[in-house]
Amino acid sequence: TALWPGSVPFAATTVATYERDGCYARNLTLPEHAGTHLDAPAHFVSGAARTDELDPVSFLRPLVKLDVRPWVGDDERTAIGRDVIEELEARDGRIATGDAVVLHTGWDAHVGDRDRYLGPDGTTAFPGLALSGAELLVERGVAGVGIDTLSTDAGHETAHVVHHRVLPSG
Repeated sequence: TALWPGSVPFAATTVATYERDGCYARNLTLPEHAGTHLDAPAHFVSGAARTDELDPVSFLRPLVKLDVRPWVGDDERTAIGRDVIEELEARDGRIATGDAVVLHTGWDAHVGDRDRYLGPDGTTAFPGLALSGAELLVERGVAGVGIDTLSTDAGHETAHVVHHRVLPSG
């Protein structure tokens, strides 16, 4: 999987062998933000809940998929705002309090090309959610936001405005 620039890649270190120890065992090391993962509120909010403090039952809820591929196209600088989400709600119905929301940008089509999926030369360049879109989802009281890119913030957004808006809301 493509990793955030600067992340240490997955490693499996053998710590026991059949010949030496009579068994086989390894220690696994991986960044917590590799592949499909969850950002707990503590990721950007000091003192907030960490992943191990979240109730797994809270993840069982209705899911709304926002197919934003027509707005993204092949543009890595796209940030989906309030206007797009409201347009989709007008067509498909309002997002309900407690729903989880995932954005389907179509960026998964680039997952086999690291430079296209992540961004060239150690940069980050992929579509995401705009602050206005994040604000609308928080206003709607959604339970969580997911996306098919490395971050809910667009890759060019270095201030992590979506993380700072969504995670404090729980």
